[in-house]
Amino acid sequence: MILFWLAAGLVAALVVGLLVRPLLRGGAAADRLPYDLAVYRDQLAEVERAAAAGEIPEGEAAASRLEIERRILAAADRAEIDRTPPGQRSVVAVLVAVAVPLGALAVYGWHGAPRLPGQPLAERGPPSAAADAEAGEKAVAALVRRLEERPDDLDGWERLAQTLVRLQRFADAAEAYRHRLGLGAPRPDLHARHGEALTLAAGGIVTPAAKAAFEQAPDDPRAMYFLGEAAAQAGDLDEALRRWTALEAASAADAPWRPVVRRRIEEAARERGVPVPPAAPGTATPGVPSGGEAIMRLSPEERMQAIRGMVAGLEERLAREPQDREGWRRLVQALDVLGEPARLAAALRGAITAYPDDIELRLDLANAQLEQAGGDAVLPPAFVETMRGAARIAPDHPQVLWYLGRIAADEGRSEEARQLWTRLLERLPANSPARAEVESRRQALPEK
Repeated sequence: MILFWLAAGLVAALVVGLLVRPLLRGGAAADRLPYDLAVYRDQLAEVERAAAAGEIPEGEAAASRLEIERRILAAADRAEIDRTPPGQRSVVAVLVAVAVPLGALAVYGWHGAPRLPGQPLAERGPPSAAADAEAGEKAVAALVRRLEERPDDLDGWERLAQTLVRLQRFADAAEAYRHRLGLGAPRPDLHARHGEALTLAAGGIVTPAAKAAFEQAPDDPRAMYFLGEAAAQAGDLDEALRRWTALEAASAADAPWRPVVRRRIEEAARERGVPVPPAAPGTATPGVPSGGEAIMRLSPEERMQAIRGMVAGLEERLAREPQDREGWRRLVQALDVLGEPARLAAALRGAITAYPDDIELRLDLANAQLEQAGGDAVLPPAFVETMRGAARIAPDHPQVLWYLGRIAADEGRSEEARQLWTRLLERLPANSPARAEVESRRQALPEK
């Protein structure tokens, strides 16, 4: 504590000295003013000459003029201060010397905590963590508001669940996935993600509810892995080995989960007392440690870097060999989990080039573009283009009809929007909560 106050006193003395010195010295700026003004006038003339000759753009010339004029004003202000009588400057200097330390002590006494123990830099969290968490919570709040208005928005519930997983709010994410699945149009990957969220919420225990979710997606890599975990937790290591070796054999060599699966196979085989099954054929991605033990010994940051390297390798391979639907699916899932909407959108565009008639790929791209734009309050041009492409493939898809109506209404084509939303209402269930919003939007359209 004594060292702290000594250091604080030295800093205060240094600051007071720097503030008081010009007041006590005085005169210098006033004496230099004619010289400074001559220099600045020359600089202005040089800027005008260069602008007239076309040597610098007009925008740069205007910025230079403003900066020189700012310096002229500053020089004049300093000279005006120096013209203050010496006696008055001395009084001001004394007031500054007294007020600055006393003011600092008052502020520190009010807001500070001198008895708080020191916190070493190494023990502090990363500066961006709080900002990332705050941004994530804002995204959740925006999605919740959207879902309050459109409770049948399948994509909204899915994006909410994914965002909650990234924030490690696993129980809330599981509930969001449950609600999304209850709205219909289930997919195996949604069941697998639901089961994963339930498992993470339970601290890694595959609960009966999670196991039931995984069993709805027997071919999904997540489900295959966690069903093996469920067998291992139940003491059935033979079943766990069977599921994990099957997953390893079904996975591409650059699949990001292969090292973790290999580690679990080795651990289960040693615990069971049987030979470790040989690794499935495949070549590891360059620059990534081979084998589960190697990657699991890495720090979380290094492990994430290794996974990103695997994803980059998959991107490069798909650029060379685009006719690999399973590869595109794995890349899209990986980028979605990594939370990189820009790369996700680029990957989806590549997949659409390879499979132009896949409506789900186009709708996934549209959703990624909305996420990049921060929501659908204003529909971005790239999204509009994607949705029009989707309409050529599935013109009666509910999401397509809804957004085509939005696009038409935004562009002032009220009658077209009315027709699109009428078609949408004909396809929505009678008890769908979304009907009220669609009807409200349709009635709000201006008449011809």
